[in-house]
Amino acid sequence: MTSLSIPRLLLSGAILSATLSATLSSAARAEPHPRQAVMVLAINNGQEVLVDLGDQGRAVRLACVQAPLAQQQPWSRLAIQQLQRLLPVGSEVVLELRARDVYGRLVARLLMQDNDVAQPLLLQGVVFA
Repeated sequence: MTSLSIPRLLLSGAILSATLSATLSSAARAEPHPRQAVMVLAINNGQEVLVDLGDQGRAVRLACVQAPLAQQQPWSRLAIQQLQRLLPVGSEVVLELRARDVYGRLVARLLMQDNDVAQPLLLQGVVFA
């Protein structure tokens, strides 16, 4: 390596570092989780809601909660009933996308008036964190 190569490498590293730093700071200002208004079409179970997203029905799994399984009665039925009370068919909510699961469902928080709909379910003990 020549003595001229080292300053060029240092300069290239400094430019790359500045570019990366500017990119990261603009990404930090951007909203970390995309949001979109959706309409509730159906409650599939205590942790999954069918919503109208871009004129398509999409299954959305509530982020960070686990509802009782269908065979765990009467708790499963109670979780479904409570979710149906919170999200009647036709209600509009804001979907805050978190991920996609192995089944292709969207994993998201659903917000009504900036409140996570899973919170009352957790407080009532019908789902688990």
